[in-house]
Amino acid sequence: LGVKTSKYRKYSLVPIKNKDSQIIVIKAVNGKDFYICGVAKPNILNKYQCRSLVFDKNITNKKNGFYGYRNLEPIEKLKKWIEDNV
Repeated sequence: LGVKTSKYRKYSLVPIKNKDSQIIVIKAVNGKDFYICGVAKPNILNKYQCRSLVFDKNITNKKNGFYGYRNLEPIEKLKKWIEDNV
């Protein structure tokens, strides 16, 4: 399980092929607050990504921009899993 953070109105960069789930986080405009959007499983990360969302051409062969926010699992499921397994 990893964490992908992006600035507000930017896309999180994810590897082209994902094996692990990621917690998707957005950094607020004020630079102090963070919003946990949810958990993206590997199949969601692999399905909802696009090369045109990456503005740094040096990394487009490794990463794409993730846009599948509607398909994230609620963070409450992760909290429950942690409580049950830790």
